[in-house]
Amino acid sequence: MYYISAMKILSGYIALSLTILALTVCSCPGNLTQPVKSLALNGSGDRGRDAKIIIFTNRARTSSSAEQRFFGTSVDPSGRTSQVRVDFSNGDSKVTFFDTLDSALDEADTTGDILIFIHGDGKGFVQTIEYCARLNSLYGVTVLAFDWPSKDPSMPDGAANFYKSLQNAKRSVAAFDIFMNGANDYFRKHPRKGSISVVFHSLGAMILQRWTEHGTGSIENAVIDNLILDAPAVKQKRHASWLSRVAMQKQIFVTMNDDDFTLHGASMLLFNRTLGMGAKPPYAENVRYIDFSHSLGTEHNYLIMDETKIGPDVHGIYDVILHGGIPDTADRTLFSEGDAPNVFILRNRIRSAGNNSTP
Repeated sequence: MYYISAMKILSGYIALSLTILALTVCSCPGNLTQPVKSLALNGSGDRGRDAKIIIFTNRARTSSSAEQRFFGTSVDPSGRTSQVRVDFSNGDSKVTFFDTLDSALDEADTTGDILIFIHGDGKGFVQTIEYCARLNSLYGVTVLAFDWPSKDPSMPDGAANFYKSLQNAKRSVAAFDIFMNGANDYFRKHPRKGSISVVFHSLGAMILQRWTEHGTGSIENAVIDNLILDAPAVKQKRHASWLSRVAMQKQIFVTMNDDDFTLHGASMLLFNRTLGMGAKPPYAENVRYIDFSHSLGTEHNYLIMDETKIGPDVHGIYDVILHGGIPDTADRTLFSEGDAPNVFILRNRIRSAGNNSTP
């Protein structure tokens, strides 16, 4: 039961596939002209909206195809980072390269709420695009992503690939620091009415942990509203020692599911129960822990699943948080109390209503 194997389930949840059509050239004012490849979205009707997605990555560039399209499977050895904009319009899409993060952000959607997303294990660059497009479609947020190499198709799925991703996550901390401070500085200088949330999904939470343990875990003059550790694939043991030091947001949330199939595999590979399977004392006092164990089955990627699959309560909680709000955890028809004042267990209102099927 390997962590990376379960990530293959993602393709069943995402009705997007990206295929190369042609090689074009885009000239971006103030930036070096770069070759980009146009893409088309099959089944793009599932997206329901046009969008511009900004992706900052520390991957080495490549001219390969398929899963290694645009960028490869390793951290750029020179420390170079890249920023691209992915445009979706009328079912088509294209990728444009920019010289700086600021110039890429200048081209982002200027209205609405922003989601800064850090993905987990098992992602090639194209899969990161797919995941971001899904988030945009489900929640109507402008997505800005930090992309890091977490999948090597030349390696068999399993422990070896997971441990390589784990090392890449740790090696991505310096690039993440550049990205996070750069994005915060940009939005501080260019204020907007919408909220800004940050999601660390699964193994992506390792980047936050290492950044906090070996840095500050904070940003000066931060403009971030909500920070979410979504099904975090980091060790549960002593998590409060570093998570309590994170200080770049107004609120922190940790989402958990005790039956998460993928995290059971990750726990074996980490030789420790993962935080995303459920937190135990001592808790971080600055965190709201939300336990979905009674409402979900063995799901791991519930963040990007349709409401019909995960139920309106789980989807509604994410929708509130990703738009800068705070779920009403005092609502006892929705939540029951955990073993601490900041631990909240989502009730399974579907089952309690007489439906015993897994949502």
